[in-house]
Amino acid sequence: MAVELKDLTKRSENYSQWYNELVVKADLAEQSAVRGCMVIKPYGYAIWEKMQRQLDDMFKETGHVNAYFPLLIPKSFLSREAEHVEGFAKECAVVTHYRLKNDPNGGGVVVDPAAKLEEELIIRPTSETIIWNTYKNWINSYRDLPILCKPRLLVEDEEQRQYQDAFEIKKYIHLEKYDKAVMAALILKAEVVDENRLNVVWKHRDIYEKIFSIL
Repeated sequence: MAVELKDLTKRSENYSQWYNELVVKADLAEQSAVRGCMVIKPYGYAIWEKMQRQLDDMFKETGHVNAYFPLLIPKSFLSREAEHVEGFAKECAVVTHYRLKNDPNGGGVVVDPAAKLEEELIIRPTSETIIWNTYKNWINSYRDLPILCKPRLLVEDEEQRQYQDAFEIKKYIHLEKYDKAVMAALILKAEVVDENRLNVVWKHRDIYEKIFSIL
């Protein structure tokens, strides 16, 4: 490695400072022009790819498949979840228009007031409403259960706080760990549901202990 790491702050003295220095000196990531959003550089992304590939293979061994869900959700979807509204209503990015136009005064581009959306779109925090709204179209009878699906999506936390770590981010790639077999709980035998959920738990434990060496 081109950059010496011997001068890093000791992890035992200041964990946050140690982590930030390590990310920079190891050339894993850097800050972007958007507050709270970082650029994951090639070395850092290669690590992410290896982690994701390992986890993906482990889940597919249990019969799970992948699906990708939208970043944007209708505002009415978020309103269905009182617990999310209370926690995120003031900290969500909201899309209100679908078009820009040239500023007639020469100020670059401005929002076109004629392009207002009929319903605002929320940049998804942790709401699962878009997932459940989709699953209802996939399930016609108990024969369609359980759904062993591992949702993938981007989520964004717009909380305007003072970030403790320089690389604490508000937008991140999210791999849902929830086993949707729980949807079959009222129809399938409990032991089938429990077995599927247990598989997910053990796979995550294996990742942390055997791959990440986190005990």
